[in-house]
Amino acid sequence: MSESDGEFRPYAPPAASNLSDAPPLATQLLDEQSLVGTVVGAVSGGVPGYVFYTMVVLSNVAPAIAFFIPGVVIGFGAKWVGRGLTVMHALVAAGIALLGLLSCLFFVKLTPVGFLMSLPNVLIAGLLAKRSLTREQAKALYDYRWQHGAGR
Repeated sequence: MSESDGEFRPYAPPAASNLSDAPPLATQLLDEQSLVGTVVGAVSGGVPGYVFYTMVVLSNVAPAIAFFIPGVVIGFGAKWVGRGLTVMHALVAAGIALLGLLSCLFFVKLTPVGFLMSLPNVLIAGLLAKRSLTREQAKALYDYRWQHGAGR
């Protein structure tokens, strides 16, 4: 019996499964990115990152690697939640890292050397915020942008 006869068959193959019905890969990638997700991911990564950073700075034991934790956490949070492909997503993550750094400096009263050591957090957050693509995804996105005038 077929589905048109009213019988429910959960393991039956779909009636008209065609790969050409699926949207192109570049369209899927562009639809997945979210600027609001980038903000949410950066803030949700930045809060624990800067709390850890503040605890390390306030204690006298401050390994140099601890100064870079907030930028890494903000960048990865923005990447995983926002799934951004454009420079705008990187700039948003870097801006949130800068706001967090400035607010942390206001409360902790860091020295200029501590501020300069913490400034690479902004760069790290921006660099890590953009989504990594496979070769196939990058080619599909490049072709899409070239065809639609963004690459000319």
